[in-house]
Amino acid sequence: MISIITPSFNQGAYIEETILSVISQDYNNIEYIIIDGGSSDESVDIIRKYENRVSYWHSCPDKGQAHAINQGFKLANGDILAWLNADDLYLPGTLKLIAKEFKKCPQIDFIYGDCVFVDEKGSFIRYFTECENYNPKRLLNFGNYIMQPTTFFSRKKLAEVGYLDESLTYTMDWDLWCWFAKKKARTKYLSRVLAANRVYSETKTSSGGIKRILEVWRLQKRHITGFWPHAFWGMAATELLQIGMRSENRFLGHLLKLAGRIVTVLSPQAIFYSWRNRNREKVKYGLYPYSGRCLGNARILLPFYGDKNGTAIDIEVGLDAFNGNQNCQTYVKVCLEQTNCLEFILSSSQPKKIKKMPLSILPNVKNRVMVDITFKKDNGATTSGRIYCVRFIYPNE
Repeated sequence: MISIITPSFNQGAYIEETILSVISQDYNNIEYIIIDGGSSDESVDIIRKYENRVSYWHSCPDKGQAHAINQGFKLANGDILAWLNADDLYLPGTLKLIAKEFKKCPQIDFIYGDCVFVDEKGSFIRYFTECENYNPKRLLNFGNYIMQPTTFFSRKKLAEVGYLDESLTYTMDWDLWCWFAKKKARTKYLSRVLAANRVYSETKTSSGGIKRILEVWRLQKRHITGFWPHAFWGMAATELLQIGMRSENRFLGHLLKLAGRIVTVLSPQAIFYSWRNRNREKVKYGLYPYSGRCLGNARILLPFYGDKNGTAIDIEVGLDAFNGNQNCQTYVKVCLEQTNCLEFILSSSQPKKIKKMPLSILPNVKNRVMVDITFKKDNGATTSGRIYCVRFIYPNE
């Protein structure tokens, strides 16, 4: 049995999709536990709506996210454990695949996979291209390349390393992965998109700032096996650059960005790995890292657990030719669950090409939208292009 824990506090805008992403899985041996921290929004009403599909839930004040998750772990009965935050989503088929992998390799302690970033409305941002094959040394010293929503681990290994450190706010997941590494957890990376991580300004990761950097320093002191805290300096540099870009004071912004670049020099080995990953190894599903640039062919996978009648919801695909190449046609196929596909060609007569289509034209709307995109020159040769939006459009937009 797989036990899924969802911690929640005032996530009424997203928790229904999260719940649907769990209970809509094509795998039935699930124990689903929701630990709500006493929400004052519509969260409790939404949980009650699905309580006949939830194994256990309660809503009362707790001591924070890690404390809520630990409560769920202590209540869980499954041999395989995971937690899914109340704004994240599983892709269809994830739990069935995980159960199959643990059954195939019973000695496995820890599994993680690929992740897609989506915005508040579930529209595509990018893939998490930082993910890589398991390397405990890099995990302990250089940074967290494992996306938490994609992780599953054995109850036995969690009991061996202990529960989440409730004193941590931003890095409790990375801390747990580090303990797994130190305890020689048998780990497997699946090159499959298992989950969607929602990104918006109110998330802890986006708003952590200096507090998050200091917590990384504390975590590095606990787990580092080398001499230099590369992850700390790398994150400090990134934070300074981001604060500089957000600064309304132009002079201060330039100063902070300069400081970020200087701090980056303090971790030359991290620069090397970043360069290697960005330029050689990190094209995922046809897309270059940190961008919508497409290497000829790309596949966009998005979970869709919204309105299933399809009468008013559209999906919009926006593309343009790379480097202004107008002698280019774009072939697009939009599918739901790899069936019921719509194929079309976007003309090369316009620099930017947008196609908007109602989901109702594709019958049997389920839980996944798959968009295959191919950029070709007029002579048929594959070329590069850019995908700048794959998004859902709702009636009030």
